[in-house]
Amino acid sequence: DLNVLVVRYEDMQFNPLATFTKAAHFLRLNASPQTIEQACMKSNMKHLQQLEAEFGFSEKPAGVNQFFRKGIVGEWQSTLTHQQVQQIIDDHGDMMERFGYLNHQKVPVTAFNEMLNFSA
Repeated sequence: DLNVLVVRYEDMQFNPLATFTKAAHFLRLNASPQTIEQACMKSNMKHLQQLEAEFGFSEKPAGVNQFFRKGIVGEWQSTLTHQQVQQIIDDHGDMMERFGYLNHQKVPVTAFNEMLNFSA
């Protein structure tokens, strides 16, 4: 019965202003379009990497060189093995399908257009 807004990383990357605006409204923040645009710029991966390099990042796990690594949508396709992908699908397939990461045949959605056409 909780009122929840799901925000996907891909949505923040492909349509940041609309996604952050939706989140601000959901949270009932009185944020101007300029403030939301500024938040988008300050949460950009390159900006976060620069801040981490300059000031560190306290939430970074021990033994990890940097927390804000690449932030590349779809990088899993060149990083994870087929076995790893299948394990993730086996463990989380229903939720992944619900949020547009899998099609109805439980096959990963990889096309840019398919990701943009997702509607919650």
